[in-house]
Amino acid sequence: MKVKKVTMLFSTFLVTVLIILNRTFLLNAVHKNPIGIVSALGILIVVGVLTWLGKRITVHNFWMGMIVIVFLSAVILSAIELLGNINLWHMFMRNPTAVLYGVHFVALMIGVGFSITGSVFIGVCLTTVVATLFGVVNYYMLYYRQRPLIPQDFISLKTLVNTIDGYQFSFTPTIFTGLLVLISVILVATRIKFVFKSKSLKIFLRSSVLLLLLLFPLDITTRWRQHGNPFLPNFFNQTISAKKNGILMNYMGNVPNLKADRPTGYAISKINKAFTMSNPSESSKSMPNLIIVLGESWTNAIANNLTTNKVVTPRLNAITNGKNSRSGTLVVNGYGGGTAKTEFEIFTGTSSLNQINDAPYQSYRIDKIPNMIKNLHAMGYETTAIHTANKGNWGRDQAYAKMGFDHFIGPESLKTDHQNIRYYMSDQAIYEQALNKITATNKPQVIFCITMQTHGPYTDKDYKSRINVTKQRKQHLKAEQYLGLMHQTDQDIDQFLKQVNKLKEPTSVLLYGDHQPKVEKISANTNSTISKQISGYETFYKIYANYRLNKIKNLQATYLSTNYLGAFFLETSNVQLTEYQSKILKYAKKYPVINGRMVLNQKLDNVSQQKLRIKEFQLQLWLQYNLLFDHQHQLKKIHNI
Repeated sequence: MKVKKVTMLFSTFLVTVLIILNRTFLLNAVHKNPIGIVSALGILIVVGVLTWLGKRITVHNFWMGMIVIVFLSAVILSAIELLGNINLWHMFMRNPTAVLYGVHFVALMIGVGFSITGSVFIGVCLTTVVATLFGVVNYYMLYYRQRPLIPQDFISLKTLVNTIDGYQFSFTPTIFTGLLVLISVILVATRIKFVFKSKSLKIFLRSSVLLLLLLFPLDITTRWRQHGNPFLPNFFNQTISAKKNGILMNYMGNVPNLKADRPTGYAISKINKAFTMSNPSESSKSMPNLIIVLGESWTNAIANNLTTNKVVTPRLNAITNGKNSRSGTLVVNGYGGGTAKTEFEIFTGTSSLNQINDAPYQSYRIDKIPNMIKNLHAMGYETTAIHTANKGNWGRDQAYAKMGFDHFIGPESLKTDHQNIRYYMSDQAIYEQALNKITATNKPQVIFCITMQTHGPYTDKDYKSRINVTKQRKQHLKAEQYLGLMHQTDQDIDQFLKQVNKLKEPTSVLLYGDHQPKVEKISANTNSTISKQISGYETFYKIYANYRLNKIKNLQATYLSTNYLGAFFLETSNVQLTEYQSKILKYAKKYPVINGRMVLNQKLDNVSQQKLRIKEFQLQLWLQYNLLFDHQHQLKKIHNI
């Protein structure tokens, strides 16, 4: 009884504080969405009055108790979906199965609390708290990453904690409404008392619910294996399947994919038939120094669609297709994030056709996976990674040694006279370290640089941008700060490449953007079909060398997806390839873009998912599965030098 009174007082206090602290926000919210906000406040007021003045409802009947729990579960589910901008009623009309499963799952969560504590009320409160956390995290995932929350995101929780200080989390009408609904559930629960006829019946019910919880995952797994996953996510675009199945069941639909399934028709003999098993001749290949620069949030898409007082990246723009340079658009998988996935795809030559998650270094047996760095190390290269932020982000501190890096240099080891750029160490510190490594030894070097000075957020009031947006500036303040950072980056790259030109040893540099930055929504200046297809997912790549680069026959590479970029860089730089890398470059001539969001042919037409069953794509799936997961039967002659 005392617990319920305390809960009532705390809930009322919480609502009062929310309203007082956000009264200005409420006025604006009511102006933008009067029906939603007023309805939520109205419901909460009615619930609050009934809670304080109404009589307690005693539930004796088992079936009446089930009806009450199902009702509360439906309300909790509606709040979760509301925080994902999904209307539960509309979803029910489109996909009633997803709603029924969702209500069932929430009810089971209440059952967990009841089984553990013996109190239905505590079960409801615990479920509501979990639902609140899940819904709010999903809301910001949609806001910052443009996709819903999936189980794999919790693998990268450590990285999120390390970078969360840099982001701003605003209190929006959607969050306010969702919290009001969830608080209403707790208030209603304080006025409901579940009475059991005997202690033995209560013990029986707690044991039965616990047994049901143990059997439920096994039952669901068996059903989904026999009849198919009814909530199979759209791996090309998780947002689409979330709108269809709801936020909660889209999340649950991703759970079986924590473990990769063997592709249809997979057989080692079929893969062997597709290969000559003979490596390219080494006589015509060389061993130049290789510098790979991962540019944090680098893209020219923002600058191309805004009017500014001067050119943002003149040096990068000057790197075009010439004797010692290459340039093109890189199509990535993530928006506003997904750095580790991008670099993993470049190193391994794999694409998200195999559902690669955002934290591959923490999800896969990295020591068992052949990759570009391991192969270069085996050829005689000294391999180094340099990062100006926490080495533990994305689990790199554990993974890089397994990937074949001899050294991993973090910010604590970088000595520089350059001042920090906002919150981050200047990229010049990385470039200086890379050049010093090359000049200090005669051994060929592979150096992977991870930059940070262009990392978000872009809200530092003390930062003075040299780039000014000249049209609709107030609507693009974040973009303006980002462009100022890119302008500074361009100047740093100019100085860096001048030093590369002075090196006596042949040196090739790959510069690429890992994903687009999270800034204000910007309308594209072009209506071309390709621009619409890759909007939000296009960055760039630039290759620059102090010697003549190799030209790949019949491969324009105007557009490339990340899985091809590593092999393309090596072949362009005249470095030996594996059989696997040679094979995927042949695919790039027909399908230059293949990832979890789209497949584009050489004419840049979108290839439908139905056509992905053809032999060529099946072979790609088999090759990637063999590389990433089938360690026992891994074809080392194909994947290794």
